[in-house]
Amino acid sequence: RPGGAEPAPRVETAEGIESLIDAADHPYPKEALNTLTTDVSRTPLDRAITKLCDRFRAAAPEDQFAIRREVRWRQNLPWSLVLYSRRAAVLGERERSARWLRHALTALALEGASQGMRDDLVSVALIHHCAIRARVDPNDLFHEALAPSSRRMNRLLLGFLDRRPEDKALQSFGLREVNTAQGIGYVSE
Repeated sequence: RPGGAEPAPRVETAEGIESLIDAADHPYPKEALNTLTTDVSRTPLDRAITKLCDRFRAAAPEDQFAIRREVRWRQNLPWSLVLYSRRAAVLGERERSARWLRHALTALALEGASQGMRDDLVSVALIHHCAIRARVDPNDLFHEALAPSSRRMNRLLLGFLDRRPEDKALQSFGLREVNTAQGIGYVSE
């Protein structure tokens, strides 16, 4: 090696992270796209992304950066993470679970705002709304999510928290609440 420098270890081979990314790199079925936030029964893809989120949160900061970089190059995973964040937010509200709300924000941290700020902002608004409904402090939740997030995502999260209450409302993002057989859900208007 020139200069005697050792190559940096590849994170995707460390502790099976590449297999977790591969397992999660699938799209949600097209026929399910309209019901992603109303019919949130847990799917194999949800379980794969949940495992990836757990591993990402537990990783060292430099490994989180490398994992985000790997995720960004995957075909389906970035958009699936955005959709998962919305599904996890709804589960967080239904089950009054901070764990699911953390998974929602972790999925966005993993995605790294690579799919467009508007889509991420809709997810952030839904997570914020669901946290309030689940009686989980969204300020604490969002600040906790800053550590594993990219600078771009941090700006998005902090900017959202700084908005006026009426600018955080779901209606501002084209979402409305619906009642389903499973419980509360959300649809685009």
